[in-house]
Amino acid sequence: MSRFTEDFQNLIIGGAISHPKEFTPYGSLIIPRHFVGLHATLAARVLNDYHVKYGTFPSWIIFEQLMTRRMTRLQSEDSGGDVGQVLDFVREIRSAAKENIRSPSDIENVTGQIVEFSRHQAMVAAIKKHIELVKDGQELDLRACEEALD
Repeated sequence: MSRFTEDFQNLIIGGAISHPKEFTPYGSLIIPRHFVGLHATLAARVLNDYHVKYGTFPSWIIFEQLMTRRMTRLQSEDSGGDVGQVLDFVREIRSAAKENIRSPSDIENVTGQIVEFSRHQAMVAAIKKHIELVKDGQELDLRACEEALD
């Protein structure tokens, strides 16, 4: 399974902010390295950090402020980030969430895909681990596969 499309990853971000109660149980599965693009990866980092600290997701205004602060830090490190683009990105994902998450079934679908993707990534990691174990002549650890499925 490949990464999510750009629009879908933005929907995940927007959904977490618009519907924190429904997305919070899956917060630990919103992992920045699974996102593509500067703004989406930065947004996933903001959501992940906020979720770890507070056990939920930020409101739109708090999210926008956190994104702006992070981008300002990146700019000061000469990475070329643009705060104006961040504000456009936040507006875009806010609109996407409003237009595309219309019912509880949409939330269930998005969160279900997050879980499916995470299981897949965990299984790939377990398989890679097993390949190394076989190369080193060690016993396989089937618990790693069972944990990946959980």
